[in-house]
Amino acid sequence: MPGVVDGVWYLDDGIFVGPRSALEEVVIYLRDTLPTVHLHLNIKKCALWSPSCHVVGTSDRTGIPIVSYSHSDIMVLGCPFGTSEAIQKFLREKIESLETMWLHLGSLRDNQVALTLLRVSLGVCRVNYLMRCLPPTLTKPAAAAFNARMKVILELLLETVLTIPQWAQAQLPIPMGGLGLAPSQQQAVFAYMSSLLVHLRDKHLEEGEIPLEDHDDLYDVLYQGLSFLPQGSLGTHVIPLDQWLRVKRIELTDEQSNWVQQKWWMNLIHVAN
Repeated sequence: MPGVVDGVWYLDDGIFVGPRSALEEVVIYLRDTLPTVHLHLNIKKCALWSPSCHVVGTSDRTGIPIVSYSHSDIMVLGCPFGTSEAIQKFLREKIESLETMWLHLGSLRDNQVALTLLRVSLGVCRVNYLMRCLPPTLTKPAAAAFNARMKVILELLLETVLTIPQWAQAQLPIPMGGLGLAPSQQQAVFAYMSSLLVHLRDKHLEEGEIPLEDHDDLYDVLYQGLSFLPQGSLGTHVIPLDQWLRVKRIELTDEQSNWVQQKWWMNLIHVAN
C-alpha cells in the first residue's frame, strides 16, 4: 500500500513499517476487507509504536492503542520488542511466572514425576524461543537468574544442598550422567547464534559466504560461543567456530547446512559442559 515501507506476515500475525497515516490506512483496509474471507482484525491485539514517539493514547481513525517504545507489552510473534529496560522487565516477569509454577512441583507426591516435569516441560525449554530471538547481551542477566532459581528448585525437590560439582553434573545431558537441566547461559549464546546464522545465510545465499567484518553482532556471539568450548573439542566435534573467526568469513557449503538445527546448538552445549 502507498507509504508502507515494509511489511511481513507470519501466519495470522503481521507487522508493518511506515508513517502513521499509512499504517492507519493498512488497518482500515484490513478491517474492511478481511470479513469478506471470514476473517476479522483483532484490534485489541494491535498497537502503533515508534522509537521516536513518546505520545500514548488511541488512534482516532482506527481505535488502535498508541504505546510508548519503552512499554514492556510490545510483542512481535511472542517476543518482547523495545528498549533494553522494557525487555529486561519482560524477562524478569517471565522468570517470576515460571518460578510460581516450579513451586507447585513441590506439592507433587512423586519427586521423580516433579523432576521429569521440570526437565521436559517447565525448564529451559520454556525460554528457548526467547533465547533464539534476543541477543545474549539482553538475555545474560535473565539467564543467570534462571539458572540460580532452577538450582534452588532442584535442591527443594531433592531435599539437599547441591555442591558446585553436583550442580555441574545435574546440567549434563542424561546420557552423560546428568539430569538434563541445560545451563541457560550457554543455551542463550548458542541458540541466538543458530538463529542469527540462518538469517544471514538466507541473506547472503547468492554470495556464497557470510563476511564477518560486515556483521559485528555475529562476530561477537561467535566469540562468546567459542569461549564456552574446551579447545580439545574444536577439531573433533564438527565445530567450525574457530575456523570461521580465523578466516573472518563463513562459507555457505552443503556440509554446514545443519548449523541452524536445534541438534547442532544443543550439541555445542553438551560439548561445553
